[in-house]
Amino acid sequence: MSSSSEAYNARLQEIRSRQQNWMRQRESAIEREKVEADILSTREPVYYEDEGGDEAGPSTSGGQGSSRQDRVERTVQRVAPEEIVDALTIRLAEKIKAELQLEDRAELGKVKAKVNREKANVNKLEGFLAKEIASHKCPICYELMLPPDHTPLLLFPCGHTFCATCLKTHEKYNRRKCPYCRQKIESTAANISLQQLTQNYVQQKRRLVQRTGGDISAAAAPAAEEEGELFEETFELEDGAALSGDEGEGGEAGGGVHESYVSKYRGVEMRVKILENELVDTKEEEIDLTRELDAANKVLEHLLQEKQHCLREEERIRRTRELIQSQLAEQEQKLRQVTQKQEGCSRRSALIVETLKPLTLELDKLRLLVEGTDAV
Repeated sequence: MSSSSEAYNARLQEIRSRQQNWMRQRESAIEREKVEADILSTREPVYYEDEGGDEAGPSTSGGQGSSRQDRVERTVQRVAPEEIVDALTIRLAEKIKAELQLEDRAELGKVKAKVNREKANVNKLEGFLAKEIASHKCPICYELMLPPDHTPLLLFPCGHTFCATCLKTHEKYNRRKCPYCRQKIESTAANISLQQLTQNYVQQKRRLVQRTGGDISAAAAPAAEEEGELFEETFELEDGAALSGDEGEGGEAGGGVHESYVSKYRGVEMRVKILENELVDTKEEEIDLTRELDAANKVLEHLLQEKQHCLREEERIRRTRELIQSQLAEQEQKLRQVTQKQEGCSRRSALIVETLKPLTLELDKLRLLVEGTDAV
């Protein structure tokens, strides 16, 4: 029984194979005939001359062509195999092209579906991490706290967190108090847990962007500041999506909108309190500056008085100096006159000394002569 069934199946398989071969051959023959017919339909009829030398042509109107028995009309009905092969090749290429286009459309549909799934994953990740990070943006500048410019700094002992840039600006005015709770700042330290959470969010989103081929708007934000802007845009998109929810998801959409508004309310409330504290500090600083300004005005007035006194003293000293200079000039003139007189006396003294020398010698000589005569 089994051998007969196997033989039957083999025979059936052989018949099916022959049938398929015959169908393929028949399709090839039909395709060949169609191609040959198409080629013949595009050709012009060819006429040959008869034995009398007249050219055979198509029959004319009025039966003149049919009345002439010496004109023979023959049209070439054969097509070269090369032409058939070329035409079949063109048809086969067009058929393959159409099949490839269908395959490309199917593949493109798969790629689009994959991209949509990746986008959905990105949106889920954004929705999950956005709720974790939304309340951890800097409450002063609303920037995503990422190093190096916006490193999250934890204040001790109050425990509030602000970015390094805003805290540096706050401390520049000699304020060692928390901008929110006004508690004295004993020390600061980097909020490592928040920083790691934010950096992981940025890295995961960047990987998803690379996997989707940069087809989402997040691909244009590789830097930390741009990631912060992208993060804010994500919240806006999520809020818009929640507000545009249909009636079937009204409860969930309403809950999401409520949570979003509550989160925003808390952020704005914290921001308002910080600004109110900043206003109080600014007013106190303004009062201190007003006092300093009054003191500076008093000092300036005193200095102006001192300046006037110095100017008067300068005028008195100038006059005294002029008087001294005039007296000094007179004394110098007298000194020159006395010096000239002294020089004249010195010259006269020298002349007298020169005159006395020969007279002294003459006097000594005469004294010796007088003494000699007295002895005799």
